Amino acid sequence: MKSINGCKTLFTVLLLLTSCGAWAQHTVNNETNNNTSGCSSPTATYVGATSCQANFPGARDDSSAGNDQNNAPFSPVAGQVVDTVTFAAVPKNVADFTDDGVDIHNLVYPGYAGPIFANIELWHDGPGNNGNGFTFTPKQPSPPGINQFNNHYETGYINNDTNQVQAQLNYMQRLKIDGIVANPPGPLPQAMTAQSTKNRNVNAAVEKWKSQADATAGFLYSVMTDQVMWEQNNSTVCGNKGLSVTPNCVERVMICSLDYMNTPTANTFVCAADGITYNGGGYFADSHYWKVNGRPVMSYFLVAASYFGSSVCSASAPCALYNDNQPGLTCTSSTDCWTKIWGSSTGGIQHHISNATNFPVKPYIIHRNTSGPAAPAPNDGTFRWYNISTDQTYQNLGPDPHTPSVDTLGYDGWLTSAFNTPPAVFLGIGYGKVDHAQSPFEIGDHKIVDARCGQTFLDTMNRPAVKGFGTSHPFQALEIATWDDYDEGSEMETGIDICVNTFSASLNGSALNWSINFNNAQYGSEAKIDHYAIYYTTDGSTNTTIDHPLTLLANVAVNNTGSYTDPLPNTLPNPTILYVKAVAKPMLQNRLTAGVLCSGCAGGTVTTVRPTVATPDGVAYTNPTNAEDGNLGTFSAGVSSPNQQLSGEIWSGFSSVTGTPTQINLKISSAANCANANDGLELNYSVDGGSTWNLVYIMGLFGGSCINRPQQTDVISLPLTQDLTKVQVLALFSSTGASSHQVFDSWIEVTH
Repeated sequence: MKSINGCKTLFTVLLLLTSCGAWAQHTVNNETNNNTSGCSSPTATYVGATSCQANFPGARDDSSAGNDQNNAPFSPVAGQVVDTVTFAAVPKNVADFTDDGVDIHNLVYPGYAGPIFANIELWHDGPGNNGNGFTFTPKQPSPPGINQFNNHYETGYINNDTNQVQAQLNYMQRLKIDGIVANPPGPLPQAMTAQSTKNRNVNAAVEKWKSQADATAGFLYSVMTDQVMWEQNNSTVCGNKGLSVTPNCVERVMICSLDYMNTPTANTFVCAADGITYNGGGYFADSHYWKVNGRPVMSYFLVAASYFGSSVCSASAPCALYNDNQPGLTCTSSTDCWTKIWGSSTGGIQHHISNATNFPVKPYIIHRNTSGPAAPAPNDGTFRWYNISTDQTYQNLGPDPHTPSVDTLGYDGWLTSAFNTPPAVFLGIGYGKVDHAQSPFEIGDHKIVDARCGQTFLDTMNRPAVKGFGTSHPFQALEIATWDDYDEGSEMETGIDICVNTFSASLNGSALNWSINFNNAQYGSEAKIDHYAIYYTTDGSTNTTIDHPLTLLANVAVNNTGSYTDPLPNTLPNPTILYVKAVAKPMLQNRLTAGVLCSGCAGGTVTTVRPTVATPDGVAYTNPTNAEDGNLGTFSAGVSSPNQQLSGEIWSGFSSVTGTPTQINLKISSAANCANANDGLELNYSVDGGSTWNLVYIMGLFGGSCINRPQQTDVISLPLTQDLTKVQVLALFSSTGASSHQVFDSWIEVTH
């Protein structure tokens, strides 16, 4: 169990100020339940509030998606699929840095110091199946609608929600992800009424991420935009949709978006798209916006060839261009129009952002999968994206042998180009899976990149090192594609299953044994595991069904045999329950064995010391002696009040123990249900007679997430020289009735 030290709490009867926030706690549930920000119940207690309205159950992969199933024409065995994981898995316990100590940066190469971004889509909306949960229905042969909302696959949560944004950001931080690359339709001003409601909601979600990033030390964000900014808004933005959209309007919308991002929030600009004056968005000058060489990076994900074809712009019917508000220029083909939209020193977007008056710091413009002179101007750099085919064994590392014209370089060629001739900005990619089984806009294409039990993700994250990058030739930046594109099955939010078949532990005398095996002979292996962690319980209970608090005993390296023996120390509590956790590589899903009861593990003698004095601190807790009697079934409770007065109780009067101890643990069994964020709950302890207090947990009004914390025992290791008579326990509670707080018992165990 992690102990919290050095957290000082200053309090009066009605006011509490704390310097400590919420923290992740080792319990059986927290080590097994969903610790992601995806929608699945139950969740780890420290996930916090989300916008979840339905439990995401996962979605079947292409091999079982009705008429859209993958017939695997290029499979090693004709007609046999090799899929290893559901493309959108039920959220599980994913290996992270905060709880598991695994650093996602090391997947690129040891010592990689560049940022890792999560590419995030922000269009998810609506409850699952109208709020009644999910009913998975494969598309046969068209989307039935029950899996989609606004033509996107349902996830059970809403992107444009402050709780969801905060939960996702917190989750990314636990994974040690450095920031996001967001994909909005622009962004464009919220006050721009010509936007569709869906696009306005997506842009509003970006604004929420910007606000949360600005409030989070070290967290970055950047924007990758696409043609949705002009294609899916109503006629007052760009006329008709699709191929008939005009290059004049496309450039005006793109310039409006750039001006919005560039203009400070306190200043105004005139939108080139509609001539209306708006306040700026303040993106580019924001200290949390990702910059290279002091310049903000803007990514464009555009299918340029789909616009301004011969039926729209031709030599006989040229199209007028905006040309950065310099009339008279026309274009006669898709290539000609885009060349002039991007512009030069005399017109177009390049001319617009070169204006030092408007853009004192010129943004870097980077394009998808391009590098060198072939890239469209402004040619400041490139970001890598995946291209996939119907061959599910193809990983897009090289050109697709079946359709080489789709991607003549592959990721390896892109990396080689960036290694030999690096542009100003190069943003690489890591992806774990792709599956169009439920993509509502690509029915029947059977495109898939198999997860291979997590190997695909590990391979793509490590690919820069394979192609020569390292600490002596650093890689610039990398984005995970994607965080939450459930439509194309590339989401990483729920993690990737590592294909464990059985994982069990047993005792052999004073040794703990465990073994693991996998259900996929080709890709299931210990290569997906970072290390094993051994935990033990400290609450004295032998009930294997309750949510025990856990203490980390040891980390054990992977030996790649699948079989382990680890000797146990003779200082464990008696009795104790032992668990082994297979800590996966970052973003892959962890596993925990069932508990193994050991009734003869401890050595030495344990003396239990209980408090004898209960002193009110504000309104007294009810039945304070119930927290002194050694009975974990009775409790002292905080008192609710219509006036929300502070209810507090201090337990002290622990007696001293003679002899030389080998271990001293303070244990406090409590439960806290914070049902209203305006209520406050807190538990503290002191080792100096109440002069200073150390925080065990805090909730709601007092600080920290407002959650339901079932009964559990917190264990705090005390110094062997501790004067037990100076130990005190403080419980605090403030509520008008919605919340509750119980202290079941507090005691000190001294081992000799």
